[in-house]
Amino acid sequence: MPYTFTFRPAVESDLQAITDIYNASVIAGGSTADLVPRTLDQRRAWVESHRPPYGVFVVEASTAEGGAAAGGGEAGNGVGPEGIGPERVVGSGDDTGATMPVAEDRDGIDDDAKPESSIDSKDGTGTATRVIGFGALSVFYDRAGYDGVTDLAYYIDPAWQGRGVGTFLLGRLLDEARARQMRKACGIIFADNAGSIALMRRFGFTRFGLMPSAATDSTGTMRDMSYWYLDL
Repeated sequence: MPYTFTFRPAVESDLQAITDIYNASVIAGGSTADLVPRTLDQRRAWVESHRPPYGVFVVEASTAEGGAAAGGGEAGNGVGPEGIGPERVVGSGDDTGATMPVAEDRDGIDDDAKPESSIDSKDGTGTATRVIGFGALSVFYDRAGYDGVTDLAYYIDPAWQGRGVGTFLLGRLLDEARARQMRKACGIIFADNAGSIALMRRFGFTRFGLMPSAATDSTGTMRDMSYWYLDL
C-alpha cells in the first residue's frame, strides 16, 4: 500500500508514542542498555532536554482511505534558523537499506517497537496518520569543546521495518545536523547489531572504536559496543 512519510519536530502529543516505542526496545533487548521501561515523565524530561541546536523528531506514516497515498511527490526542505522544516516523501514499501534495530547511544538507537504502540488519527481529510518512529540529535559530551558533535538516536516500529523508514529517518537526521551547523555525527551501537552497522556503512560512517563486554540489556546479555562517526 502506498503511504507518505512525514518528518517533523516532536510535540507534546507525540510523547506517548515516543515512550511506547522506546519501551518496546527496552523489553525486547538487543538494542539499548536501559534495563527497565521508562515512564512518560522520564521521556518528557528527555525530550525537553534537547535544546537547539539539538532536537527530537518523529516520522509519521499517512495513508488515505482506499489505500491512496496522502499528498504526492516530495516536498521541499525549507531550511530555517531551527533547521529543516517538515518533509514528506511517498513510498511503496521497498527498502534496499538495513532495517534491523539501529542500536544504542546514551538513550539508544533502535528500530525495535511494538506495532500497537503507535498512534492512529485522522487529519480531517480522510487520511490516517500514525507515528511510526522517532529520532534525536543529542549532546555527545557536555563540555564546550565538543559543541558541533551530535549523538544520533532513533527507534522505529517493527511493523514498518523493511519499508524504508530507517533510511528515511537517518537521512533526515543527518540533513538536520548539517542545517544546524554540526560538524560530526556519532552512533554507538551494539557490535552484534548487523542491521544497524549496515545502515551506518550505507551512510558513510566509519567505525572508530570497539569496547568488549561493555553493557548488558534487559535480558541480561552482555554485549560489545561499537563506535561510529561521520564528518558532516
